[in-house]
This record gives sequence, C-alpha cells and structure tokens, in this order.
Amino acid sequence: DSVGGDTNGDGSATSPAPGNWDFMAFRASVNDALTRLDHVEMRYGGNRNFGAAYFNQNNILISNTLFTLSSSDGVYIDNSSTRFENSQFNNNNRYGAYVNSGAATNSFRSSTFNANNFGIVVNPGVRAPVFEDNTVSGNTNTGIYFNTTNAPVPTGNTSTGNSVPARLPFAALPNTEDGNAFAGNTIDRIDIVTGSTLSRSVTLGPDFVYHTSGNTDLFIAAGVQLRLLPGTVFKFGSSSTQLTANGVLNAIGTQSQPITFTSIRDDSVGG
Repeated sequence: DSVGGDTNGDGSATSPAPGNWDFMAFRASVNDALTRLDHVEMRYGGNRNFGAAYFNQNNILISNTLFTLSSSDGVYIDNSSTRFENSQFNNNNRYGAYVNSGAATNSFRSSTFNANNFGIVVNPGVRAPVFEDNTVSGNTNTGIYFNTTNAPVPTGNTSTGNSVPARLPFAALPNTEDGNAFAGNTIDRIDIVTGSTLSRSVTLGPDFVYHTSGNTDLFIAAGVQLRLLPGTVFKFGSSSTQLTANGVLNAIGTQSQPITFTSIRDDSVGG
C-alpha cells in the first residue's frame, strides 16, 4: 500500500512479499530503438526464478531503474546486450543481476548492487559484462562473481561490505591503476578463475590476497608481464593448479615484505 494506496481494499490485513508476481520479459522481437525503461521501480516479483525482469536477445537501455525485493534475481539475462546505467539492484533473494548465457556483451555503469545474496553473477563460459563505476556492497556472499574466463577488466568499482569482493578470470585481473576499491569485506581476497591466460601486463599489490579458485592452470602469455609488489600474497586453492610464465613474472619483494606463494590453507600469511 506504500504506492497507489490500498488497492485491494483490505486495510493492513495483507503485506507485499517477494514473489507476489512473476516477471517482465523482453524477448528477441522487442523493438530495441523504442523500448526503454527510465525511472522505473520493480518490486516483489521474481516468482519463477527468472528475476523481476528477463532479457533475451535484445539491446535496450535501462536507466535510473530499481530492481528490488525479488524472490529470485533482480534481472536475469540470456544472450543480450542490455545496457544498465545509474540503476539499483538491491535486496533481492538471490542475485542482483544474473548473466546466464550468451556471447553478447552487456554493460553495467554507475549502478549499485546492495544487500543481495550475490551482487552480480556470470555463469561459466559466458561473456561477462562491461562493469564500470559501480558500487557493490553489503551482499551476503561475493560481490562481483564472474565465474568465466571471458571478461573485460572491471574499472572504477567499489566492492565493500561483502563476504568476498570479487571473483574474476586471470585475464581480467584489474591493475593497481584501474581504479577499483575492494577493501572492507569479511575477507579481502580476490578469487581468480583458473583456466585462463593473462594477455595484458598487470601490476598487483598487497591490498588483498589473490586466491586461485579451480583446478586448472594459469598462464602468463608471451610478451606479457605480471609484476607483484612487495608484500603480495598469492594462494593456490588446488593441488592441480600451476602458474606458468611464458612471458615475464616480476616478483621482487623485500626482507620485511616478501612476496609469498602458498596454500589457501596457510593462515600464517594473508589471514
């Protein structure tokens, strides 16, 4: 009754709940040029696990829109190039945004993902979205969960107050100058999806622990440099994972700040 008044005429006898309605679907035949959401609120949907809004094979712009209190996800995306700007994905029972399938590139810019189970999740084998200048906070599990080897580098994001700030492919590890702030989480750790190749030169510092997640290998491509600053901690999560340098691994620590490669079970360094 907080919007539109007591439409069902029962006073305060009933209250809204997540899953009270199903979802809004945007299919492949939608007119991308004319379809637009701006200053829209979607509340209490998501009954059938397709989010409050479902996007399938389209390229539309969503701006200044709130997806909240869904019983599943805020949005659910299949093979679309949907663009989200200045939008909010908050208080959804599962994921703020879920990229389920497809090689198309979605984008999320200047948006917030707050108090969901996971902030944003991308499935294995799926193209991860462009992810720029977003705030991901207060999610029960991982804030940015790109469980894929195919992703652009996230830039300018803040991920804080989550269980873990981010899970990213090796190829998309952000540089120290890419403007991301990933501190203030329960565990300030970056989970690295294995089975991918670092194809651009990257400098990593000691602000958080790097943890390989998976049981396949990581590769530094020929002509590419991975530089680790003093105090950097790199933990391996599986006995089957190896790091192979076909290019350059530059790891120069100091006596007081050594660079450490160790097991995820080693709590003596990096927590």
